[in-house]
Amino acid sequence: ETWYDQSGNGNNATQLTASDQPRIVISGNLVMSSNGLPAIRVNAQAESFDLDSNIALGNFSSFYVVEHNTFGSSVSWLSDNGGADYFRYAQTAYNVNAGGVDNGFIGLDATLATATDYLISAIRGSGTIELSVSGSVQSNTDSNSGTLDVKKIFQRANNQTQGLNGYAQELIIYPTDETANRPAIEANINNQYDI
Repeated sequence: ETWYDQSGNGNNATQLTASDQPRIVISGNLVMSSNGLPAIRVNAQAESFDLDSNIALGNFSSFYVVEHNTFGSSVSWLSDNGGADYFRYAQTAYNVNAGGVDNGFIGLDATLATATDYLISAIRGSGTIELSVSGSVQSNTDSNSGTLDVKKIFQRANNQTQGLNGYAQELIIYPTDETANRPAIEANINNQYDI
C-alpha cells in the first residue's frame, strides 16, 4: 500500500484500495523484472499510486526504470489527479501537458519494445524538455514551461487506458534541471539495474 519516499522528504506514494495496489508479491513469489531484480508489478487497468503531497514542478528531472508487458494508447508516468497535467509516452513518442500547454506527441528515435528494461530520463530546463532512453538522448525536444503538477504515478488520473502495464523498479524526481549531472545519475542507476 506504500512505496516509501527515500529522499527524506516523506512524500510517500500510497494506494489504500487493495484491488488497485501494484504488487511486489504474487502467489507468494517476489515480483522480479527480466533483469532478475525485484520490481513492482503494475496492471494498467486500475493500479497506481497517489503521492501524499502534490509536487508543482517548474524545471525538473525525472528518472524511471521500467519494463513493459504491453502498451496501451499511452503510458502515463506522472500526472495530476484530474488528468490535465501529465507526462506520458507511447512506443514511438512522448507527450507533456503542463499548465494547459500540450504540443502533442514528440517522436522518439526508436520504438520501445516489450519485455525490455529501459531507463527513461526526462529533464526540463529553460522551458525545453529533453528525453533520454537508456542513455541515448533523443533528437526531438518539447517546448513547455507550464507548471507540471504531479500527484499520481503510473496512471493519468483515473484513465485506465493510460497506465503502466509492466514493471517499475525506480522513480527519481528532482525539482531542478539536472542536465549537467544526467550522465552520472544514469550511470549510477545503470550500475544497479544493468540496462
